[in-house]
Amino acid sequence: MSVSRPTPPRCGPVRVEARHNAGTRAGGDLYEVIHSPFGVRAIIGDVAGHGPAAVELAEEIMSGFGELALHETSIAGIAFRIDAFLSIRADELPDPFATAILVQITPNGSYADVISCGHPAPVVLRYGRMPNECDLSPALPLGLQELEDGWYEATWLPLQPGDALLLASGGIARAEDKSGRLYPLVERAAQLTTFDPSEFLDRLEVDLIEHVGGELCDDLTLLYLRPDRVPAGDSPTPHLRIPALGPEWPDRPL
Repeated sequence: MSVSRPTPPRCGPVRVEARHNAGTRAGGDLYEVIHSPFGVRAIIGDVAGHGPAAVELAEEIMSGFGELALHETSIAGIAFRIDAFLSIRADELPDPFATAILVQITPNGSYADVISCGHPAPVVLRYGRMPNECDLSPALPLGLQELEDGWYEATWLPLQPGDALLLASGGIARAEDKSGRLYPLVERAAQLTTFDPSEFLDRLEVDLIEHVGGELCDDLTLLYLRPDRVPAGDSPTPHLRIPALGPEWPDRPL
C-alpha cells in the first residue's frame, strides 16, 4: 500500500498528479506534497521491507516530513532529521531505513533543489524535448547516513517553462518483463508523455502493467510535479505556520 494524504490537483503554483498501484505485497511506499514558506516541497519514498511494520514506518516518515517541511530552512535539513529519527529507531525495527527523493520547487518555478537518498532519480519531462533522468549526487538511504561521512546535498535543477518532474517509487526499478528486462522509464515516458498529467500517468501505469505481464509484485507510486513560471517579484508567499516540534524529531547539530 501507499501512505499519503489525498493530493489536490494543485499545491501552490505546482500542478500535482499521483498514482498508486498496490501490487501483490503490502509495502511502505509514501509520498507527500506541501506548500511551505520556502516553496513547494515533496517527498516520495520506499521503506525497506513489507507488511504492517513497513506501513507504520512510512506513516511516521510522512508525518515527520509534513511537520518539518513547514519550518526547516533546507531540504537537506529535513533529510538529516528524518535520518536521525530512523537511526534512533534502529533498536526497535528490523529494517529502520528508507530510500527517498526530496524536492523543493521555488515559488516562481524557475528551479528545483533535489536530494537523492538511495532512490531512483526523477525524470525531467521537457515539453517538446526528450525527457532525461536527473544527474544527482547519491547519498545513502535515510537511516543509514551514519555509515559514511558527509551531509545530504541538494542538486540544483533549472526548470524551463513547461518542464515537469516525474518521481517514482522503488518498485519501478524492479519492474521486469518475462525475459528479465527492466522497465525503460525514460524511453517510455518520451513516447507516452502528454501535457495533461492525468492522461500521462494513466498511460504510463497501463504501459508498465503490460510490461510486467499484468500484475505488479511491488508497490508502485508515481508523482508528477509541474510548476507554473511566475514573473520575478510576483512569487506567491504562503502564510507562515510554525508547528510545535515533538521530541521524536532530532534537531540538527550546530
